[in-house]
Amino acid sequence: MSPGEMGSEVLAEWKIRRIHRPSNEPVETYRERTERWVLHSLGVEDNVQEMYMYLATRKEATLEELAEKFNVSNDEVRNSLGQLYTIGLVSFLGKMYYVEEPLSRAIVNRLIPRLTEVLKGIARTEAEVRARGFFR
Repeated sequence: MSPGEMGSEVLAEWKIRRIHRPSNEPVETYRERTERWVLHSLGVEDNVQEMYMYLATRKEATLEELAEKFNVSNDEVRNSLGQLYTIGLVSFLGKMYYVEEPLSRAIVNRLIPRLTEVLKGIARTEAEVRARGFFR
């Protein structure tokens, strides 16, 4: 059954990949390669990774600044920031988007609780329906 048939829309979507850790060598690029590995593991593709890396070093930027910097439309930036926000990697206050904490802390403090809440909600819904006898 498609989402349209169920009368629902996607409110948030996560993609998590289990991939090999990056090599320790060369040491000079290990930190950046590890950050990109984390982002790729979380389903963040190259262009959105670039935006995250820029925000992480710049500390804050507006949607318009990011659109100009990456030469893309405001809608593309909005979608990219939406993905990063859903994962819990960026925050915003007014028009300013920023990286509040390192990747590892953002995963533990934001992503894991969000995923846990969503998964518990899915399980709770199924259990309620099953308890009412709607499943065979």
